[in-house]
Amino acid sequence: MQVPKRHVPVVGVLGLLVVAAAGGSIAYYQYVHPPQTACGTHQVHRLIFMNAIIEERGGFSIFNAAILNQTSLPAFSNTTGADLTGVHFANYKTADNITLSASVDDIVTVYVKAISTNETGPTPTQLSSATGHGFDIGGGLNMQAVNGTLPTFNIPWGTWYTVTFHVTQQGTGDYHCTQTCSARHPQMRGGFSVGCGS
Repeated sequence: MQVPKRHVPVVGVLGLLVVAAAGGSIAYYQYVHPPQTACGTHQVHRLIFMNAIIEERGGFSIFNAAILNQTSLPAFSNTTGADLTGVHFANYKTADNITLSASVDDIVTVYVKAISTNETGPTPTQLSSATGHGFDIGGGLNMQAVNGTLPTFNIPWGTWYTVTFHVTQQGTGDYHCTQTCSARHPQMRGGFSVGCGS
């Protein structure tokens, strides 16, 4: 008596291979090698941390920058700023301490802390009527707020504000203080440069 041979169903095995390949390619293109933007680069999420103090004492000043390597933003508090505990990110150096730089299709989150010179040192001090700084972006750049709004109101002394936006075109613009804070308030501004692959 001969034992019958068992055949593996070829169609079933091929079907499993196709499903595995499709799942693997989805994971690869979503997480390992995400699609490129119109500029031929990958979209990144930039985190920019800056202080706002009167122009006579330095104005806006970027003190840290990072690329976010996860989908969720860090926890945020108006009193302590962003909490980077457990957050996956990579620090990077900006071109200078006043220019925001991004590439088309990047996501940018800006964290701004308003600092009072009346509490941090000698003259010059801000105007006695000033209660904080503001932050707005201008110059014709096309952006879409994703989280928060660009404030034209007051960011009270000693507190943080954050806004996240999606950059959709190349160009240059500026950001500036929207609250009259000192004699040199009109000069309290910085640059914003959006390139292709920068």
